[in-house]
Amino acid sequence: MSRPRPFRARVGVAGAASLAALSLLVTSLTPLAMRASAADESTQSPDVATSQEAATASSDTEVAAEPAAEAGVEAPAAEAGAEAPAADAEAPAAEVAPEDQPRTRRARAVAEDQATLAMTVVNDEETLRIRALQTTTINFSCSSVTTPCKGGVIEVWLPGPVTPAGVQLSDSFYTGVPVSSDVVAKTTNMTVRGEPKMQLYRFTLKDTVPAGTSARIQIPWRYTGTDAPNNSTTTQRVVFSATNADPVEQSLTTKWTADTDIAIAKTGPTRPQDYPPIGDEVTYTVRAGYQQNDTTEPNKVGSRWGGSASDGSYGGLGFVGVRDITVVDQLPAQAVFVRASNSGVYDPATHTVTWKWEKWGFQSVIDSTVTVKYPDGSVAPTDTVTNKASITASVQNEDRTMTKNTEFTHGFAERKSVGTIAKSGGSSNYSVRKGSTPWRLYGTNTGNTTLHFHWEDTLPCTWSTQEAKAARRCLR
Repeated sequence: MSRPRPFRARVGVAGAASLAALSLLVTSLTPLAMRASAADESTQSPDVATSQEAATASSDTEVAAEPAAEAGVEAPAAEAGAEAPAADAEAPAAEVAPEDQPRTRRARAVAEDQATLAMTVVNDEETLRIRALQTTTINFSCSSVTTPCKGGVIEVWLPGPVTPAGVQLSDSFYTGVPVSSDVVAKTTNMTVRGEPKMQLYRFTLKDTVPAGTSARIQIPWRYTGTDAPNNSTTTQRVVFSATNADPVEQSLTTKWTADTDIAIAKTGPTRPQDYPPIGDEVTYTVRAGYQQNDTTEPNKVGSRWGGSASDGSYGGLGFVGVRDITVVDQLPAQAVFVRASNSGVYDPATHTVTWKWEKWGFQSVIDSTVTVKYPDGSVAPTDTVTNKASITASVQNEDRTMTKNTEFTHGFAERKSVGTIAKSGGSSNYSVRKGSTPWRLYGTNTGNTTLHFHWEDTLPCTWSTQEAKAARRCLR
């Protein structure tokens, strides 16, 4: 009687599907002791595969077993007492697919073409008077070891100053003449619209800058406006970029100092002999402008852009203009308004003449006149009158208002109608027929009242027309 084939032999000839089902059955019938032994061994093993590696190993085992089953090859039987391999045994590492190799080479090629940029930016001063010269130095390099930098560009962005109140100025910008190295192929200076509008210096480098090349750019620049108040700031941004490198950038801030002041003066007849007679007109001059710098006089009309406010080539250093300027001339109570120059407006209710201006930049001194009359009986010959005037203005883009006052006093004099008239001929005492000879008639008022001059000049008959001779309108 033939002996039955071992159970493992029947498993070897079974199909793949039957083998899988039988494997589940055998597993469920394994004694508990045997499971515990396998678990202990697995725990003690120092090389425990991860769940992902176990899944890979299981997948590889299944793929390898299928051809063997289909060919009817008997699987080698396990020896008696030998334990089956653990399901989480480590599988050999899979080889890299050939189609992935070109992608790796391309990544390596891009990495090898990547360059490196370096840059440091410094300003000469952190704080300057507004409109003073600031110098920005840009030290830059293609700091790669072997890879050159391609398509390099350095941009310097300069917005207008920002006031302490946070107002972004954009009416004026900067002037400067950059000094660059031979690495720079082209320099452009432009204004870029936007919020905010900015000035842009762009330095386009040569197409290729060799690795290890370093160079320098210097930009002397200054603000041209007169609208930046004290403690305004300008923050410049410098960006260095290339087509085969990551950009680098740096920002620097310059703080500006500024100051301003105003002044007013009132003048008229200062000498007793020049005092007006009662009943006559008198003209006052009101001078309005900035307070003169470099003087100890607290109310002297002048300018603020010369002297110590100039560096020899540029004026108005530390200067800021004013806005909402108002000049008021308070006329004496006895005076009667006659006229005012420069569109001065007379207000009968307040008995004042007012001039207004919206804004002053580099404003020259403005002289305005007011003419009044003191009627007979309004004052006595021994009286004096005082004419007062004031100026008020605010600093541009700053909430600060300034006021200055002035006054002028004069008396009166007796009316003196004194003057001279004269007539003069040409430089020669002789003239020729059909020639021309100029005659000059002029008068001089040496009194203190208004004089009216009238001339009637009668020519000799020999110099007159026949009609004049016949009418006896000439001297014989």
